[in-house]
Amino acid sequence: MSDAAALFDSSWKNDPYPLYVQLRCNNPVARLHDTSYYFVSRYADVLSVVKSPKVFSSRVPGFLRLQSDGAIAFQSAPVSDTEGGILGAEDPPLHTEQRKVLSAVFNRRVKQLETQLEQYCADLVNRLPRNETFDFMHHCARDVPSWAICTLLGMPLSMQSQLAQWAHLVIKLMLGNTNDEGFVGSAEAGLALQIYLHEFFDDAEKNPPDNLTGDLAMLVRDGKLQQSTALGMLLQLVVGGADTTASWIGNSLLLLMRKREHQQALGASDTLAALLEETLRLETPSQGNYRIVQEEVILGDTKLCKGSILVLLWGAANRDTAIYSGPDDIDLQRQASQHLGFGRGIHACMGATLARLETRAIYAALALLVPHFTPEDDIERPEWTASLFSRQLDGLRVCLNE
Repeated sequence: MSDAAALFDSSWKNDPYPLYVQLRCNNPVARLHDTSYYFVSRYADVLSVVKSPKVFSSRVPGFLRLQSDGAIAFQSAPVSDTEGGILGAEDPPLHTEQRKVLSAVFNRRVKQLETQLEQYCADLVNRLPRNETFDFMHHCARDVPSWAICTLLGMPLSMQSQLAQWAHLVIKLMLGNTNDEGFVGSAEAGLALQIYLHEFFDDAEKNPPDNLTGDLAMLVRDGKLQQSTALGMLLQLVVGGADTTASWIGNSLLLLMRKREHQQALGASDTLAALLEETLRLETPSQGNYRIVQEEVILGDTKLCKGSILVLLWGAANRDTAIYSGPDDIDLQRQASQHLGFGRGIHACMGATLARLETRAIYAALALLVPHFTPEDDIERPEWTASLFSRQLDGLRVCLNE
C-alpha cells in the first residue's frame, strides 16, 4: 500500500518506516485521494521544497486531521497567535528580519545557560530512582527541556510541570488523529497557555528582567520586534522546545537500549554528539511539516497547482536509501548536517542549538549509567503516540540497576 491515507491509520504508529519505504519508491509525492493535499517522502524532493520558500510558503493556516467520521479534512488552527508572529509560519522579508533579531538574543542566552544546565542534569540524574521501575519520560526526558525553558525565560520553576503539561497537550492539536474530546482539551490548554504568556510578557514589558523574556520586551519597546512575534517566540519555545526535545531524549534511550553496542560512544564528546545526531535522524520527533504552493510547479514528476498543501515527511526523508547507506542503522561517521531532524533552509529550527545542548547535557550526565538501564516492557514494541506528525513515546518504563 502506498496510498497517502494510510499515514493516518494508527496500525502504523509503532513502525511507520515500511510505509515510508513504499511511498518513497512508489508514490514520492503522494496525493491524498482527490484532494489538493500531497505527502512528500523523498529526500531530494523535500530538500527542493525547503530551498524554495517563494514557491512553497510556510504560511499554512492549519493542519490535516482525521475526523470522527473517518474523513481527513483540513482543520484551522484553534491556537491563534493573534496577528501572526509564529516565526516558523512567516515568509520573507518579515521572517528574515525578525529571525535575525531573535537569533542574536536567543543564541547569547542559550550559551549563558550551558554551565547551569550541565549542573542541573547532573543533579537530576542523581535523583533518578534506583533499582525500581519508573517512567523515564516523566522523571527525566520532559524535565530537562521544561527546566531549561523556565530558566531561559525567567518563569518560576513552580510552573515547570504545568508548562510541560500544556506543551504536551497543545502538540496533540497537530498530531493528525487526536479524537474530538482530546482535540477540545488540547485547544483549551492552548488558550490557557496563551493567556499565561500574554500576562507574563505584559509584566516583562513594564520592567524588563535580565533574561530572554526581558530581551524580547526591550526589542519590542525599541521597535525592532513586533509584540506578536515576541509572543509567538514564547509560544514556540514552550510548545515546540519542551515537547520535541523531550521526545528526542526519550527516543535516544530507547535506541540505546536496543543497540547496546553503541553505548560506549557516550563516553567522549565527539562521539556523543555524533551518536545523538543519529538518534535524531532515526527517530525524528517532528515527523512532518507543512508548505503551501504559491504557483504552479512540478515537484519530482508531479504537477502541483497553486494552493496545494504539502506535508514534508522529515522522518521518511531521513531514511532515504538514495542518501543514506544502511539508513536504519546508527553510523557515527555520517555527516550530521545532512539530516532533516531540524528541518532545513530559512525555516530550520531556531531552537536547534538549545535542543542539542539539552540532549547532550543529559546524556553526558547519564553516560556511565545507560548500560545499567533495563526496559520494563518489550523495547521492540514500545507504545508510541498515534500520530502522523510526532514520533513520541507515550511512556518508557525502565529500571536503573545499581
